[in-house]
Amino acid sequence: MKFLDKSIDVVIFDMDGTIFDTERLAIKLYTEASQMLGIPLGLDILEKSIGLNAVATEKLMKETYGEDYPYGKVKEKALQLKFAYINQFGLPIKEGVKEVLRKLRENSVPMALATSTDRDLTEKYLGASGLNKYFPVIVCGNEVAKSKPEPEIFLKAVDLLGGEASRCIVLEDSENGLLAASRAGTIPVLVKDIKYPADQVRKLAFCEYESMIEIISCFEF
Repeated sequence: MKFLDKSIDVVIFDMDGTIFDTERLAIKLYTEASQMLGIPLGLDILEKSIGLNAVATEKLMKETYGEDYPYGKVKEKALQLKFAYINQFGLPIKEGVKEVLRKLRENSVPMALATSTDRDLTEKYLGASGLNKYFPVIVCGNEVAKSKPEPEIFLKAVDLLGGEASRCIVLEDSENGLLAASRAGTIPVLVKDIKYPADQVRKLAFCEYESMIEIISCFEF
């Protein structure tokens, strides 16, 4: 199988911001939660946290606001708001995702999900959306020692798929995710979400797309 001019064996997907339109939702709800609790939380810090797991996010918040910053309290409130939103409106799946997943599955392409989100929430998302059937391999943020931008999560996913990093496409939206994919020796593909990564990180991507729908025609089976 080829992706443009690259021979590939496996495909790894990020989740938030790549499969689900949840990064934008998370920023909105974390902002609302912090305001409701009267606890400071700036947009710049929320954007820096995109792609980080919970441990790394808490570290970032405490480095910014001090060791007493009640990250757990804000996170819990934001999750309450998020579940209320999902129960009312459903989980927002990004354009083209289902089409790409179906195409890869029809052609027996091994796929994995590598997300900084914890296992419990990841399984809730996949179950609610019906997308769990596409991912026999899932690696979550609470299952690795080092968060993105370190490569551990992608290296673990590649290993579980039985592939080689150099023949693996990673679909990512965040700066931290692109860095991790590049450091893992995979082929990073940028799918734009809230904002583009910094130019020096953006250059690490093999190619970039405005949405997932554009990617379908790039596969050659």
